[in-house]
Amino acid sequence: MRFERKVNLHYENEIGGKIAPAFDFEVPTNMVDSYLTYKKNGNRSLVEMEETKHSSEMKGETSVYDITYELPHINVERHTGHLFYDEQVEKKDKRITYDLVNGGRKFYSPIWSYIGKYDMKLKSPPMGVNLVMVDVYKSQVLQQIQTLRELLIERGYPFDCPIDTLVFFQSTHLPYIRVTPRGIFDVMKKTVLFPSIMR
Repeated sequence: MRFERKVNLHYENEIGGKIAPAFDFEVPTNMVDSYLTYKKNGNRSLVEMEETKHSSEMKGETSVYDITYELPHINVERHTGHLFYDEQVEKKDKRITYDLVNGGRKFYSPIWSYIGKYDMKLKSPPMGVNLVMVDVYKSQVLQQIQTLRELLIERGYPFDCPIDTLVFFQSTHLPYIRVTPRGIFDVMKKTVLFPSIMR
């Protein structure tokens, strides 16, 4: 599962005060991929959001700020699905063995995460003249996976996690026939048997 989180902050202060906001996305630590290291608080991990847009101006006596915060950029390793920050890539992390794909500014939960409800929180330290804090809870339910699982069980699928099966169908690092975006692919012969555009 992957998703985006973005904060668009608009702040106005009539007495010309400044603001230095910061935002963290707090998630259960068991939802964090093993190669990523976030600050921890008990069994929770804090993903520090990054400022991606910033504009500020004075309109008379009023300070006006428009700031956008997003999750850190992630790189996904081809074939393994391992996740790496840009900083890990720049430092040539020794665990990187395959090409990397642009994963965008998204939060990725590992495929081994249990199906269920996860409480996540967007929070900030006190900011502005009045020291306003943001503390927004959101429950992310892996409902689509649960629905898929229930439908597959009704049809006789005997295993616990259908996502694993779907991942193995397309895993071209494994031998024999695979289902890929390019079509039905024979890994041993390195040929597309039936292109995905074939009708």
